[in-house]
Amino acid sequence: MDLAYLTGQRPVDLTNIQRSHIANSYLHIVQQKTAAKLRIELKGKLKEILERRFKNGKDYLFYTQRGARFTSEYITATFAVIREKAIKQYPDYAEELRQFQFRDLRAKSGTDKAMLLGMEAARQHLGHTSEKMMKVYVRLAPIIPPLENSVPKADKKGE
Repeated sequence: MDLAYLTGQRPVDLTNIQRSHIANSYLHIVQQKTAAKLRIELKGKLKEILERRFKNGKDYLFYTQRGARFTSEYITATFAVIREKAIKQYPDYAEELRQFQFRDLRAKSGTDKAMLLGMEAARQHLGHTSEKMMKVYVRLAPIIPPLENSVPKADKKGE
């Protein structure tokens, strides 16, 4: 889940990450859906995750316990199992948890990028070419300034 959030990529693109996609301190991704080419800087938590995952010496980033490569369907199914465990542990939030899907991490990633660095940075982060598609993913509420002062106090005469 961290990798999905940090990179903003679709499950299919996460499962396709290979050791050979890392070069010159960048993770190179060609998105399967759009063929968009991205270079994601390797630093911080992302770098730690990739270094830890590739210690296994294998070509791809993720494998099941039985040694098969992850698929996007496997990620979705595993996420559903985890979500059900969370619902059992936090029944008061069952309705909200049931609505949450793995792909929502992509939207969260894009939204947070837009809040930090603006819409153009979010567009590049997600690999979108159009502003229309960005509006589907980036979920920014309008910024509303507060009133400048609290409710004025009435004067002593009650006016």
